[in-house]
Amino acid sequence: RIELTLDVAPGLEVIRADELRLRQVLLNLLSNAVKFTQDDGRVTVAAWLDGSDLLVTVTDTGVGIPQTDQERIFDSFQQGGRFMVSSEGTGLGLTVTKRIVQLHGGRIWVTSAPGLGSSFGFSIPGQTEGGAAREAPDITDADLGDPRPAVVVVEDDERSAELVALHLTAAGLRPVVIRDGRDGIDAVRTLRPVAVVLDIKLPGMSGWEILHAMKSDPEIAGTPVVIVSVLPERGKGFALGAADYLVKPVDRDDLVTSVRRVVADATSRAAGRTIVVVDDDPMALELVRVTLEPQGWSVRVCERGADAVELVASTQPSVVLVDLLMPETDGFAVIDALAGRDDTADIPVVVLTAKSLDVADRERLDGRIKFVASKSALDLDVLAQRLVRVSRPAASGAT
Repeated sequence: RIELTLDVAPGLEVIRADELRLRQVLLNLLSNAVKFTQDDGRVTVAAWLDGSDLLVTVTDTGVGIPQTDQERIFDSFQQGGRFMVSSEGTGLGLTVTKRIVQLHGGRIWVTSAPGLGSSFGFSIPGQTEGGAAREAPDITDADLGDPRPAVVVVEDDERSAELVALHLTAAGLRPVVIRDGRDGIDAVRTLRPVAVVLDIKLPGMSGWEILHAMKSDPEIAGTPVVIVSVLPERGKGFALGAADYLVKPVDRDDLVTSVRRVVADATSRAAGRTIVVVDDDPMALELVRVTLEPQGWSVRVCERGADAVELVASTQPSVVLVDLLMPETDGFAVIDALAGRDDTADIPVVVLTAKSLDVADRERLDGRIKFVASKSALDLDVLAQRLVRVSRPAASGAT
C-alpha cells in the first residue's frame, strides 16, 4: 500500500559508476524510505543530469527526521535517535551509502522535517552531457585505488585552473577546482580526494598555510599534495610536507606523472596487505570493506568468532580487526585463542568495538593487541592509516 514512482529525465542513459555499489546505494535509500512510510504513502525516485553530474533523489512521505539527527545519521556507528519511531535509518546502511558515494567523488544529503517526509539525494560526478559514458580512463585501479578519483585543485587563476583541470580530466581524473584558499581545506575534508594540486599565491589563505593546516590535521594529513607554483621554493615545499613540487609553466605529462606517482606512493603502503575482519554485524563488515579495498587491502570477513581463528591461521593476514561484542564466541575469546597458537600469536590484532572497556577488560587485552578503536568515535580514514602502521608488510603477510 505504498505508491512507488520512478522519474528518469529524458536522455539519461549510461553513466560511469560501479554498478554493484550504485545498486547498493539505491537499495539502502529505498529500504529506508519504504520502512518509514505509512500505508497509502508515496516513495519517488528521480534521476537527472545537472551539468556533468548525475543527481538521484529518493523522496518519501514518511515520518521524517528531526534537524538534530540529520547530520549524525551518516556518521559511523552513531545510532542515537535513528532507531526511534520519530526518525529514519537502518544503522550502518547510511554510513556505507555515504562512503560509496564519496568513493565515486560525489556527495550525499538529506532534506527532512518530522511529519513531512524525507528526501535523500546523492550525486555521481563527471558524466558527459546527454548521459553518454566517458571513455575508460587511462589510469588503472591499481594506480589510484578507484576508477573515479577526485583531485582537489586549489588555484585562483582561471586560466591556470582550467589548464590543470583539462590535463587531469584527460588522464581519467576528476578535478574539483577551488578558487579561494580558505575553501581549499573544507574541500579536502569533505571530498577526501586522492590528491591535492595546490598553488601558493591564493586569496584568503596562502598555499603554505593550507599545506601546514593539512599536515597538522590527522584526518587529512595523508592526502598527497603536489604544489604547482611560479615560486621556485621546492625546499620549503618539501619541508612542509609536499609530496612533489612543480614550477609553472607545467606541461600535461609532468603534472599527470606527478599526481600518479604521489597517489601510488600513498596507497602502496597498503597494497597487497590482507586483513581479516571479525564482526557479527554484516553492515560493519561492509563498511570496513568499502573503506579498505579501494586502498589496496584484501579484505576477508568472518561473522562468527568460532570460525575466526582457523580463518586467520589459514590466511596469515597482515592484521586482524576484531569486535569484542559477539554472540557465543566473543572477541576476547578470539584474541585469547590467537595468542595461544604458534602460527597466529605474532599476527597484529586491533580491536574495533562499541563496548566500554573497564579495568578488567584492558588488563585482559594488555600486550595482546595493538590498539582499541571505538565505534562510537570512529574516523575510518584515520583507522585505515593506523592499520597500515601496525600491520605486517605484504610480503610477510601473504599466503
